[in-house]
Amino acid sequence: DGSVTYTPNDNYHGTDSFTYIVTSGGVSESTTVNVDVTPVNDAPVAKADTAVTDEDTPVTIDVLPNDTDVDGDTLSIQSASV
Repeated sequence: DGSVTYTPNDNYHGTDSFTYIVTSGGVSESTTVNVDVTPVNDAPVAKADTAVTDEDTPVTIDVLPNDTDVDGDTLSIQSASV
């Protein structure tokens, strides 16, 4: 049908290009397609945490240090349930 599907690499943004060739009646012509890949805000990755405490003793757990955000955004806790 004449269409091409372009899929950028994970987390890639910037300018990319590819070349294609059109043929008709034994004659060919090539051209380049430029693709601008715009960045999107990716979801952070939350990793499981563990803690140990004695019975009847509260424990404070810093849950963010092992979590990551590929975009470098500041992480915060939106909600927590026990």
